[in-house]
Amino acid sequence: MEMETLHLGDSTIFTGMRCVAHTLQLAVFDTLKDSNITNILTKVRALVRKLRNQTYIFILKKEGLKMPILDCNTRWHSTFDMLDRTISLKSFIQNM
Repeated sequence: MEMETLHLGDSTIFTGMRCVAHTLQLAVFDTLKDSNITNILTKVRALVRKLRNQTYIFILKKEGLKMPILDCNTRWHSTFDMLDRTISLKSFIQNM
C-alpha cells in the first residue's frame, strides 16, 4: 500500500492513503489507451450501435435475449459490461 507523506525537516506528517479503487481505475484507463485495444473497442462499439436499432431490438426481444450495452466514458466498468454482453450475444451476432 502506498502512503503519501509530507516531509517537513525532521518531522513527517501523514496526509493520507491512495484509494485502491482510484488506482485500479487509473490502471484500467492506461490499458485502454493501447492502440490495439482502442481499435477493438471501436469495432465493438460500432457493432453494438447497429444492434441497438429497432429491428434488432425487436428480434432480440422475440428470442428472449438481453439487450446490448453501450459503454459510457464516465463509468469504466461499463466497458467490461459492453464486452461481456457482446460475448453473450456472440451466436446471435454470427447468425445475423
